[in-house]
Amino acid sequence: MDIYKFGEMILEILTRERLTNAGASIHSKPWEVLLREIYNENGASSASSLQEIKLVLEVAMLCTRSRSSDRPSMEDVLKLLSGLKHLEDGRTSKEGQ
Repeated sequence: MDIYKFGEMILEILTRERLTNAGASIHSKPWEVLLREIYNENGASSASSLQEIKLVLEVAMLCTRSRSSDRPSMEDVLKLLSGLKHLEDGRTSKEGQ
């Protein structure tokens, strides 16, 4: 499985729907709106839940960037999700698309 498909799978889980074109539909939504929708749909109720959802969403957005050279490696994704690596300071998941 390539990293783009992995990111699509994460987005499908988070949004509870089958995404036919994650890059076009998800990346076009404002970040805060998308995060709030996912947070509310999943019935999350704590600040830690919001932070976990935000991290997973950011990683999924990185994985589904339009240019493959802008996507992280699977090793980096694993490190990001396990907390061994942090997202670059000041970068959002929408940069570099």
